[in-house]
Amino acid sequence: MLKLRYLAVSPDSGTPLSKRIPLLEEALRQDPADATVYFHLGDAYQQAGRAADAMKLYQSGIRSGLTNAWLYSRLAYLYVRQGDPSQAISLYEKAAQLNPSDSDSLNDLGMTYLDGGKIAEAERAFQWSLAAGDESGMA
Repeated sequence: MLKLRYLAVSPDSGTPLSKRIPLLEEALRQDPADATVYFHLGDAYQQAGRAADAMKLYQSGIRSGLTNAWLYSRLAYLYVRQGDPSQAISLYEKAAQLNPSDSDSLNDLGMTYLDGGKIAEAERAFQWSLAAGDESGMA
């Protein structure tokens, strides 16, 4: 499984996207509890224009009991792109609970609140991001 993942994601391998996806799908079949494979496969799906497959993958990982913050955050991002901010906010909040120091997710949460006109909630998310040590300037 590690070799499959290496071939699929290592810059040294030079594997094209069209070949990375099947390698990662096989890696997932071999180890469906490896959250890293979900991350890389979902990213590959998105690069290939397969956002719906990425959503299904992240949802599957969450239903399987994986509790990685970035699974929630990546799924939230896709909901934002689909125009469903309420679902995105719920997922960003879960991601923030799982990893309170993930300033990227906290900033995305704040921006999603801002886009919906929820200023107080956005401020709370940005304050949380600052408290987590965010130095990006967004907060």
